[in-house]
Amino acid sequence: MTAHVFVVSQETFPIHLKYMFAGTGAGEDGHENLGMISDVASCREGDKILFFVTGVGFFGSFKVKKEYFLDKTGDTYMDYQNKKGKTEIIKKLTNRILIKPSEVYSNGLSEWDILDNLSNLPNGKKSNIQDFLWSLLYRKLDGNRGCTPIFDYEYDLILDQIKAVNNNKKLLCKNLFFNGNKIIEINEPSKEYDLSNVINNVTLKKYIGKDKGDYIYEIEDKIYDVKNNEVNKNQFKRGSKTELCLQKTVESELELFFATYGNTNTKQGKEVSKVIGKNIFYFGTQVVCSFGVKRIDILTIDKENIIRVIELKDTKYYDGIIDEQLKYYLCWVDQYIKSSKDKVIEPVIVINTTDGLDYDEINNKIITLSKEYKIKSKILPIKIFFWDIEEGDIKFNLFK
Repeated sequence: MTAHVFVVSQETFPIHLKYMFAGTGAGEDGHENLGMISDVASCREGDKILFFVTGVGFFGSFKVKKEYFLDKTGDTYMDYQNKKGKTEIIKKLTNRILIKPSEVYSNGLSEWDILDNLSNLPNGKKSNIQDFLWSLLYRKLDGNRGCTPIFDYEYDLILDQIKAVNNNKKLLCKNLFFNGNKIIEINEPSKEYDLSNVINNVTLKKYIGKDKGDYIYEIEDKIYDVKNNEVNKNQFKRGSKTELCLQKTVESELELFFATYGNTNTKQGKEVSKVIGKNIFYFGTQVVCSFGVKRIDILTIDKENIIRVIELKDTKYYDGIIDEQLKYYLCWVDQYIKSSKDKVIEPVIVINTTDGLDYDEINNKIITLSKEYKIKSKILPIKIFFWDIEEGDIKFNLFK
């Protein structure tokens, strides 16, 4: 099960505890961010949850009780009456999950203790580069991200330190409240989340119309509309601003498709498993892997300890996919991800056509760079999939 850190404020954390939910949401203009939706859509029942309260620290832990749903029409709990009696919204969190207590402790742990105090690392000041909590260090560079997947060893380290500052004394978790400094138990009656007006069983209604340039992506009540179906991306010069904008949009939509259906027992989930594998215990989208904010589209780790580095493209293959992206991603996984077993890395490319593709040349390129950059992990032969629309469904076909 993947672990996630949700970023909340001192004002909103009491609300999350009262109604037992977490989420990400729209901007002030109501515009939905596909990346933020993907973060929440990838949460699965039983996944582990920590909260980071800005200005205070890390608190936990919780588990996902109900997977992704939309709450746009009902009482979203995130409002309050200002001094003039006017209702104001604290935060628009339309994309949500329900949570339940797992191991909840009163005192949190500060960001300094987790990220800056070397004494708290497994090997103290003698810790190596893999002991650092890179998921959270990079999150600081990506400050607008409300939900960040973290690796199991990062979650365990944080939770162990939270236990230590609380002398392993857990709360009973009957009615929880945040008083601005710590989580406490109160005598007020518990509140059930009102699910009567939410949109459950979120599905992706319209797929990417690759041939007709249909870039409308709908999740039930049309939360995202990029371009109408009269737009034809082929009329734009390759590399132009408009062409690149459309390309990036489709790639974000593909990412959301993987996040929504990865690790699910659905028709789409079986299709996605061709690419990401089965029995996944870590799933991350837009995984930041450098101080230059390079991002891996999708990173997964399965129970066989195979780490898949997946690059999604709405283009044909070009050399820059390896020279400018995969090369750095493979080096980062090899050097920075901590593992108790020998690491096995499988590079994966998803493209929209196999025209002119020379698999042996591409795979040899991977072999050459792994030697050039002295990658110690075992690198499996690259897998190349091309995606297409078949009878209204997205299909991922293995080229080799």
